[in-house]
Amino acid sequence: MKTVSLVVVIAAAVWAAEQAGGLAERFKQLDRNGDGKLSAEEVAAMPSLARLLPVADTDTDGALSRDEIRAASKKWPALAGLLGGAAGEAKKPASTQPRAPGATPQRIPPNTRPIDPKWGPDIEPKETTLKFTFQPDYLPGTKDANGEVLGGTELLRLAAHDGKLFGAVGYFAQDPAQRRAPGAQVVRKDSAASGWMVDATFPDYVRVDTLVAATFSVDASGRKLDQPVTMLVAGLWWRKVKPWGVNEDEPTSVAVRDDATGKWTISTMATATGGSPGDVRALAMHTDAETGRQCLFAGAGDGRVYRGAYDPAAPGRLGWEVDPGLPKTARLVTFTECDSALYVAGGLVENNGINPMRGNVSADDIRRDGGLFRRVDGADSRWELVYRWPFDGPRFNEHLMRGLSVVPDPQNPSRHVIVGGLEDPPLIQRIDPATGKATDELNYMKYFQRLFGGRPNAGLWVSGAIMNQLEPFTDPRTGERMHLVTSYIMHPKDPEAPHNGAWFLVRKLDGTYAHGTIYPEGDLPSGQSLHGVRTIIESPFPEERGKVWYFAGHCVERRHFHNTAWIYKGTLKEKP
Repeated sequence: MKTVSLVVVIAAAVWAAEQAGGLAERFKQLDRNGDGKLSAEEVAAMPSLARLLPVADTDTDGALSRDEIRAASKKWPALAGLLGGAAGEAKKPASTQPRAPGATPQRIPPNTRPIDPKWGPDIEPKETTLKFTFQPDYLPGTKDANGEVLGGTELLRLAAHDGKLFGAVGYFAQDPAQRRAPGAQVVRKDSAASGWMVDATFPDYVRVDTLVAATFSVDASGRKLDQPVTMLVAGLWWRKVKPWGVNEDEPTSVAVRDDATGKWTISTMATATGGSPGDVRALAMHTDAETGRQCLFAGAGDGRVYRGAYDPAAPGRLGWEVDPGLPKTARLVTFTECDSALYVAGGLVENNGINPMRGNVSADDIRRDGGLFRRVDGADSRWELVYRWPFDGPRFNEHLMRGLSVVPDPQNPSRHVIVGGLEDPPLIQRIDPATGKATDELNYMKYFQRLFGGRPNAGLWVSGAIMNQLEPFTDPRTGERMHLVTSYIMHPKDPEAPHNGAWFLVRKLDGTYAHGTIYPEGDLPSGQSLHGVRTIIESPFPEERGKVWYFAGHCVERRHFHNTAWIYKGTLKEKP
């Protein structure tokens, strides 16, 4: 194993143990059979420990004992205190000082830094005039009509297809003491009155990251099809846990639904490269303006773009190849098409190319290859940098821009501009694709801090806005056009009722914002939390059009969850 990979494994394990209250307590919880060891199955839902297994399992029995962790702590000082007193040692507090070049990274402490006032405008919070009545529509922990258990830790995307509504379910951070994760799932709702059904389960994958209905009118050779073909495609994240940096053999895949049979087929485009996971977070259709070639584009966790053309003989009817010319970036999480050109956002990432949870780094360790890129169509297609967002020094995740969406330019409504949401700094930005100039529309953390009277997402390193694309919204009462905006924002008193709901934003076409609250009729008990809204969609069912929107979410953090995925039906009230 490469040294840098080993360092990542150790740092992640130390951090996970600290967040869980020390491995001494966690060990007892995870050791379900009481044999004094943690098997691969017992640590499968705790990726940090699972990644430690290959380097600390000295007797190669496929399990971790406390002695093995103790021995590892002597060999690698970063593990000192991991057992939290199992051998009588007291845990020592981790240093918060930046590490020297080449030194072992420290564990990641909770994020307590204040919101930097220099980023973005300071806007007075304003409640939206849109008022919804919210009712739970997806009930994790129950069974569907076929006896399948509905569950999940996250509901990542809703998509309308074939007159039905589909949801992308993930089991990342599933608590194994409650239920072993069955694999990523797609759930289906056939009508406004029907319940949700498990449409597919993918045992080798941990999350369905995205869902897109793709329509092809030509095949891979450019021949026009007799009838257009529309297929529902799910982006998948491989679930096999390995040390970061040695997972190049993880398949990068999507699943494709056959509407005639209801069956799904895995379509694998490649194996992940560069120490990145097999993950497809972004999907978008695009027709090359020069060649007329029509492809489904996939943005992967390894920073590569793949293109899939319609091929009825290929698995899932998609034939894949790498779309060339994109510089190496972190994860690709979002596409959009603006004025017939395709855009993708790739995260800014640290120099070693291995992302998760590496501890403190110096500014010299940072690689800044990410940004917003535009595809230059043609037989020799390539990608060109349009904009690189602010880089606020080292942090523990990629600097991502999410939810690229096209909106009218507030200064000239006949033109189109692109809106995206940054994690850090926490900005919603409007980018002019012609000039690459960006305008800060909102610092959403400052906005919600003013609303709450305290720092949102206390202790967490991740926050977000525009988790998926903006949802176009026309107020049926006034005809005014606007957009609904998802966000991963938590009240400082969460999960205490009534502060444990979720918040969304409403963006008007002039670039101004207001907020709304997602909270169920009948209250939400303290101890439960919605943990952010990931996706919003207008109901596809005729009797609900213009009246009902579906809101869904839960964003996992670095601990275990069980049955926390949620979908609420939001019915718009007739009067403001």
